[in-house]
Amino acid sequence: MYGATRPDAGGGRATSELTDHLPLGVFRLARDGRVTDVNAAFERLLARAAPQAVGRRLVDLLDPADEERAVEALDAAVAGRRPQRFRAPRPGTQTWLEFAVTFVPADGIHHGLFAGTVDEVTEAVEATRLAAVLEAVFEATPDLVGITDDRGGVVYLNPAARARFGVEGDVHGMTTDRMYPADAFELYYAEIRPQLQRGEPWAGIVPMFDREGAPIDVWQTVVAGIGPAKSIEWLVSIGRDVTDVKHAQAELEYRATHDALTGLPNRTMLLDHLRLALARRDREERGVGVVFVDLDGFKQVNDRYGHDAGDVVLREVALRLANATRPSDTVARYGGDEFVVLLDGLGDGAIEARHIADRLVAAISAVPISFGRRVTITASAGVAVAPAQLEDAGRLITAADRLMYRAKRAGGNGVCRAQ
Repeated sequence: MYGATRPDAGGGRATSELTDHLPLGVFRLARDGRVTDVNAAFERLLARAAPQAVGRRLVDLLDPADEERAVEALDAAVAGRRPQRFRAPRPGTQTWLEFAVTFVPADGIHHGLFAGTVDEVTEAVEATRLAAVLEAVFEATPDLVGITDDRGGVVYLNPAARARFGVEGDVHGMTTDRMYPADAFELYYAEIRPQLQRGEPWAGIVPMFDREGAPIDVWQTVVAGIGPAKSIEWLVSIGRDVTDVKHAQAELEYRATHDALTGLPNRTMLLDHLRLALARRDREERGVGVVFVDLDGFKQVNDRYGHDAGDVVLREVALRLANATRPSDTVARYGGDEFVVLLDGLGDGAIEARHIADRLVAAISAVPISFGRRVTITASAGVAVAPAQLEDAGRLITAADRLMYRAKRAGGNGVCRAQ
């Protein structure tokens, strides 16, 4: 279609002063695809002066690799009688150009010609490429990726998110209500949205529902497109289900502060609670004391009936101690067959502490413990109440420990407190 044809007579530029001042490249092609007129912007964008462009085929001004798409666009403009667009890089550069061509049928003067424009679209092409790369990453990542508007309308969910939330088919018309509980929306409007409006991304744990409607915790990083007056036009959320991680972390934290056999707080947690109680004692005028409890003859239980029987005894003693204390007290397994009870908020100090200690010792021996056999277990206890200005938790426990040994030397199954 575009064979070697002699260019229009004169071969010069016939652009008007108006088109010469446009930033958009303007050109005209003869029916055979040869350039007849160009404006100044065309010369700049193609890096071709008018004498170098006029009389040549448009496709000859492009890289040979782009000739086919240019020819297809010109043919389509003739066949379809409507504008056609195609993009091609300027030869030898990374600069992308977009051409728009329209075929003007013969009017009695011309045998049909093309009118067209050209503009640089490098940024748009790069953005399209980047969007394609990001889409490929989003489609392949196991992370949960979603794009929504500020009203909760879902625009996009990647395959991982679709699978996690049970979404099939087109997301058009879908809202985030099915994926988020009410407290997640409260978090969004109270914390997430204001931070996004300041132009800052937000990251944190957001509650969600999985495909079965079960609650899950998702660590999300959220970014937003901000429009006029700080309006949010779109949001992108990249998340990862951390429910199992949180459960595992909670389990590790629990194990670090609790005794595995009895479930009671361990020595670490007891010391933390005792330090806090001592710190607020003077401020709140609350007495603080500890009861150090040691089982009498526990070694004989282990030696005679085995460690499984000993474990049954320890669990039962832990339960009896917990049931015999006040809500404000802390019962801890200190180690072996030793238990320590933190008495927080004592009203009349040593007297109340002694009464509680008597109740604890009595609770342990009140009913025989059964593990196939029935055995009555007794205990010795020492009671120490913190003197004024004492801030060392370890010293208070040591004092109660010494008093416990006095009770044990006195025959056991009793309580000893400082005079």
